[in-house]
Amino acid sequence: MKQVKQVEPSVELIGPLPSVKSSLKWLSENPQPDLILSDIQLADGISLDIFSEYKLTCPVIFTTAYNEYAIRAFKVNSIDYLLKPIDKNDLAAAFQKFHLLQAKFNDAMYLQQMKELFSNFNQGKQFKERFAVH
Repeated sequence: MKQVKQVEPSVELIGPLPSVKSSLKWLSENPQPDLILSDIQLADGISLDIFSEYKLTCPVIFTTAYNEYAIRAFKVNSIDYLLKPIDKNDLAAAFQKFHLLQAKFNDAMYLQQMKELFSNFNQGKQFKERFAVH
């Protein structure tokens, strides 16, 4: 967590959530976070089990000492898979990737909202074309 704050000082950290059980409980009681930073190995199992039980749409950065879970991790919204000991530059690059994806997603959402606005504006609206002026 200390390393995260060094790389991303403005980030609001929630946790740690040391187990699959505590993570599932937190996720069921709170809105999804913008990003999850998770170790693979938790106290009562592997964090990948969380994604089998709970449908998440937010991106995930996994940290681990085990490289055998990499393929499985990328099937659950992973944007990076950092091997321990975590290099500060690798962590910074992972956050850079997150910010890039977040910006693209926000742009896409804005475009979709504008399309809906114009679509709603044009539907069923009849505008006068001729006016009588006295």
